[in-house]
This record gives sequence, C-alpha cells and structure tokens, in this order.
Amino acid sequence: MAGLSCGLLAVTLVCSSDPDQQDLDGMAVVKEAIRVLSQYEDFARSAFAEFEYRLVPTGERQIQLLEQLARETGGKVGARQYIYTADDSKSRSFRGSWWRSGAKERYEQEW
Repeated sequence: MAGLSCGLLAVTLVCSSDPDQQDLDGMAVVKEAIRVLSQYEDFARSAFAEFEYRLVPTGERQIQLLEQLARETGGKVGARQYIYTADDSKSRSFRGSWWRSGAKERYEQEW
C-alpha cells in the first residue's frame, strides 16, 4: 500500500504600496495566489484561501507631500487621485474567500 502524506501550505500575499498598484481588486489577489500555488498543483486535489484587502487612509504627511509634488509639477501630477480618505477605506476594503475542488471553483467577496 502506498504511503499517504498530508500537508498544509500557507502563503502570505503583500500588495505593493505603490499607488499605481493599490487598486487591485479581489480577483487580482486570487489570481496572484493561484500563480504562486500553481507550482504545487500536482500535490493538491482541492484548495481554500481566505484573505483581507484593507485600504489604509492616506496620512497627513503623505497628503502634504503629494500636494507639494502637484504644485512643483504645475499640476501635471494630480494629488487627489493618490489620496484615500477613511470613507474610501471603508468602501474599498473587503474580505475574500476562494475554494476550488477539481473543476469546481467559487469566489466570494464580503465588503
């Protein structure tokens, strides 16, 4: 009889603090997890992942620096698009769950 082994693989995904990369939606995070875990595909019959995407409001010092940059570039760089308020944080942060078993797959997102 062949031996049976069981293991658990934990993966932590850290999203970039680069403002151009902060707008990742839930599926982009799931796709990155799938990319990382795909090298272990032959070992698993099913998978489950839970994650949390938390947008942090922009700090006062960062707001000042962004506004200064906007002034220095003559408005070529708009500060507002990189500033996140507490309301932005609440409305764009979420928890996600992803399951896969064979060909069946499910993704849920909770705001």
